Amino acid sequence: MIGEEAWFEHTLDDETTKAQVAGCGHLLAAIRKRVFMMRLRTMINELDTLVATRHWFCVWCQSHYREIL
Repeated sequence: MIGEEAWFEHTLDDETTKAQVAGCGHLLAAIRKRVFMMRLRTMINELDTLVATRHWFCVWCQSHYREIL
């Protein structure tokens, strides 16, 4: 019933169970956090490596700039 506390929570013991309850709202909070962190790490690892820009050109003021060390 809406607004009531859940009286059970799933625990993910194996890959089959994970697939079956992936959309269920009654997962343990620790499991939800772990899944979130795994997804976040995957997204971060897929990002391109950032390289510091040492020279650039501003199209608004039409000026060249470079890094001052």
